Amino acid sequence: MSPAAARASAQAGARSAPPAPTWTGAEPLASRPVRTRLRVVEAPRLPRSPLPFAALCAAVLVLGLVTVLMLNIKLSSGSYEVHELEARSALLSEQREALSEQLDARGSPQALSARATALGMVVNPSPAFVRLADGAVLGVPEPASAPPAPAPAPVPSPTPAASPTASPAPSPSPSPAPSAEPAAPAGEPRDGAASD
Repeated sequence: MSPAAARASAQAGARSAPPAPTWTGAEPLASRPVRTRLRVVEAPRLPRSPLPFAALCAAVLVLGLVTVLMLNIKLSSGSYEVHELEARSALLSEQREALSEQLDARGSPQALSARATALGMVVNPSPAFVRLADGAVLGVPEPASAPPAPAPAPVPSPTPAASPTASPAPSPSPSPAPSAEPAAPAGEPRDGAASD
């Protein structure tokens, strides 16, 4: 549609619209609608400081960092506990294995025989058995006899043997002090000694 045709249709539409009411002044004021004048109301301007928003952001950031730090500390202490418990579990399993080996060694027939011999028990060459079904004794029971005791080892004599390192040192004998006078022959009196 051309611009000239658009103008012509707009003018035709304006002619067909009903005319706007006009005030002639003959109508009473109460019956006439009151029109208020509209205007744009602006929001009151309050000075906003960016400080509360910055403080809120800083508090959220600090709270997040503290939470991450606490989680990290908790996880690291948990990993230390896990490591200690694993080490303790390994030690306990080693102890269990050692005790199991000791139990197996003590329960072996050789160990039982050695302990029985140490307690004074002897092997019965003719054992007898009881059949539980009817109570019958199978075999001829005979008392076991102890083997002859070995001869006691000779007891060494209580005399101490002299050892070259433990020889007693000779006690020093009192030696006469050297005098300026020569010793007198036996039987002669000394000078200055009174003789009767």
